[in-house]
Amino acid sequence: MKKLILKLALVLMAISLNTVAQDDNCYFKYQKKFDDRGALEVENGWHSDIVVTFRRGLYAECYTAKVEVKEGVVSQIHIRNSDGSYERYNKKFKNNMDQNITIINGISRAAVTVDDEIVNVIFIKHIKPPKKKFESAPSADDL
Repeated sequence: MKKLILKLALVLMAISLNTVAQDDNCYFKYQKKFDDRGALEVENGWHSDIVVTFRRGLYAECYTAKVEVKEGVVSQIHIRNSDGSYERYNKKFKNNMDQNITIINGISRAAVTVDDEIVNVIFIKHIKPPKKKFESAPSADDL
């Protein structure tokens, strides 16, 4: 019985830690917004004010970038430096994914580097506006 209670406590703790980690994770925050609101189609060409995320497990870092899109695929990524200049991102991806970073609903599919880092490109300017909400009627008590 004690073992069962201990296992249950560990499972609940793991779930709560996972939820807290996702709440602090910049990638999961963007993903949730895009899942809720959807995104406009991303056109070919250069796009600035893009977010690039680098993840390992539940830890994520998000940076501003500019990218080039060709035929619905991210072809180049340039990370913005603190001085406003850009530096080309040249990491190698597993399984020759360099040409297959397609965009679905405003976020690229995940690409895994040879260092096991997960990379996503997020087109924040393409998120749809929030849905309009109905206005509540006045209370009958106020009439």
